Amino acid sequence: MRFLIATALLLAASSSQADEKPLYKSSVVGTDFDFILESDPDTFVELKSLGKGEAEMPDKTDNSAPLVKSAFLFVSSYQDGTSINMAIDARFETEDLARKEALRYTPRLGKLPTVLRRGVSRLVIHKGGEDATGFSDNGLIVLYSDNATKRIGTHDLEETVFHESVHAAWDKEHRESPGWLEAQKKDGRFVTTYAEKNPKGEDLAESALFAYTLLHHPERIPKEDADRIRAAIPARIAFVEKLLPPGKPIHFAVCTVDLTQPGPLSDVLSNALVGGLGKDEKTVQAFLDGARGKYSKAEDLFKAAMDKFEVPEAALRAAVVKFQHCNCKHGDLDGSSPREKK
Repeated sequence: MRFLIATALLLAASSSQADEKPLYKSSVVGTDFDFILESDPDTFVELKSLGKGEAEMPDKTDNSAPLVKSAFLFVSSYQDGTSINMAIDARFETEDLARKEALRYTPRLGKLPTVLRRGVSRLVIHKGGEDATGFSDNGLIVLYSDNATKRIGTHDLEETVFHESVHAAWDKEHRESPGWLEAQKKDGRFVTTYAEKNPKGEDLAESALFAYTLLHHPERIPKEDADRIRAAIPARIAFVEKLLPPGKPIHFAVCTVDLTQPGPLSDVLSNALVGGLGKDEKTVQAFLDGARGKYSKAEDLFKAAMDKFEVPEAALRAAVVKFQHCNCKHGDLDGSSPREKK
């Protein structure tokens, strides 16, 4: 009898939780919270022009428009080593006007956590579209200039860029992952109506903005609201916490060492063999000097080092992992906002 009563209570609690309505209509424009401030640190460094050229310009406002169009092309660079290709609508007419438009987005992109921005490879900006909301695909964000102007006026463009960056950077890997699906199941409800209506397509991006703010800037959400959000989606917040852990900088240097190339691998092997495995430094250096230009594949160089120094594969791979960043200049960024280089 006690088991039956306990089961009934659990089912009733679960049903009650599932029946609870979302807290807000949407995350970006459906709340009054300023999740991300214009004054927040950003890592934008430089906007380099690539001139005028062809680019894929998806446009949900005109299904008949060609996918590839003429555009002003730029590359925006950031302190953490990331970069984003930008295609600005040719209807801005001149490169100066296109640059001015591009510079409205670079500081917003620069505020993104590194783990999100490194998943955004392209930004497309269409001219016009006051009522056209942005959209995304894997690695891609598409925005409309007039809608951006409206959202700047309501202090929502930073949040819009964050929301779309979650789609671009995380959707493919996470929105159907077992961990995320389990988090949705555990919570049993949604934080916004927009997420509830689009659980597969929008829930991750909607929930992530709330989670990010509670984890890194909890003072920006009133305590009563914060308590309600934490009670509504605790498992989702815990999921995002693993991707954006509090207490660690959101901006950090991205390692660009490519060990699939013989050159970078050679530099790491030198330290791995000498510092990690105690091999004679002169012998190692002579081997690597002789190997320069000899191997077109990094794996062939790795195997040659195994044979030369009679090192088991597992031991050498462990040493390479240990010394992979030995020549890097990693470190937490100071969060300053340098002026654009000319």
